This record gives sequence, structure tokens and C-alpha cells, in this order.
Amino acid sequence: MPTLPTRYEKLYKSAYLKTAIADDGMWNLIPSVTGSMDSVQGARRMKENHVLFTFIDTYFPDGPFAFEPNMQDGRFVFLPAVVDHQGIGICASMDVPGFLDIGHFWYPWEFTENDTAFHVDQVWVCMYKTNLFDELAETVKRWYFREDSASEEKFCTFPFGPQHVVRLEGDFLDRMNSSIRAIRAELKDADPMVQRNGEGLIQFMKRVVGK
Repeated sequence: MPTLPTRYEKLYKSAYLKTAIADDGMWNLIPSVTGSMDSVQGARRMKENHVLFTFIDTYFPDGPFAFEPNMQDGRFVFLPAVVDHQGIGICASMDVPGFLDIGHFWYPWEFTENDTAFHVDQVWVCMYKTNLFDELAETVKRWYFREDSASEEKFCTFPFGPQHVVRLEGDFLDRMNSSIRAIRAELKDADPMVQRNGEGLIQFMKRVVGK
């Protein structure tokens, strides 16, 4: 297993985190990523993701969690360890230094059996930003490490804010009416901006299945 550049190998304490960062799939299999960890480009990428790595090293050094690349820009996305749990991802913010972006991260075609559905690959949409890491850690514990996270049925948890997350299970794109009701019910007491974001997800889901 490759090791991190010396500075980061010493900086981060979590062996779990360092192994996850160095995984070959996060470096050599991503079209938007060029350069190894030891290259100039790699050093820049390590620096860009440092706020996320520090958050994990501080609050979740023993995992379990997963990383996937954000195909839009190559950022590391901090995900639940359970493969069938999608909908949420956390990235280093690209436009507000020192903040983390919390958003929707999922693969819509995995939540429909409709062969004619518009094929959308990876989706990432930032919902909010924060540098209140103690609070975010408590939120992550609720969302990533729930006792039912090992459910046999695939599911998404879509965050809209620290207090609002919508859980949709199975092929929920094929049950559009009930999925819409679930989103609106969860967000009925949220502020107008959050409710608009909920309507944005609804419209996107409809486009995916051609409704």
C-alpha cells in the first residue's frame, strides 16, 4: 500500500484515514485527476482536501467510512461505509476556505427499474456549508452510523440542512408520488430556501424518469 507524502504521513494520526487517502482508486482511475500524490498536482490536491481529512482524523479516526471521487472536480467525498447507503456526501469547500460542503451525492439509475429512464451517472449538489465541526460530527453520527444503516434494502438519505434529512428507500424513483410526499413532509417546517431545494430535488427526480 502506498504511503502519503512525508508531511501528511506525520500530520494525520488515523491509519484508517491514511490508507483510504492512498487508495489507488482515488488517484489513478479518475479522469479529472492527474499526477500522483508526490507530484505538484498531487500536492495541490492533498492541500485542497486537508480540511476534510482533518475533520475525519479528529472525529472518525477508526471509521468505518468510504471515499469516492467527485467526478466534477476530483475532490474526495466522505461517504457512509455501507455501499447501499447513498444520497449524502461531504467535501472540502472549493469556494470558502476552511469550510466543508454537505450535499446530495448519488447515482439515480440505481434507484429505478425503469429501462427508459434518462441515465444520469454521479450526481453531486451542495446543499449547505459549515465550519461548525463539532455540530457536523454529531450530525454525521446520526446519518452515517444509524443502527439501520446495514438495512438489506438500498436507500438514500438526502440532507437539506443540519436538522432536515429525507430518507427514501428502494427504487423510490418508481414510486414518485410517495417519494414526493416524503420530501415535502420532512421539509414542511423548514425555511423557504430549504423547501425550494426540496422542490428542486423533486423536479430532478421527475426528469430522470421522464415525468
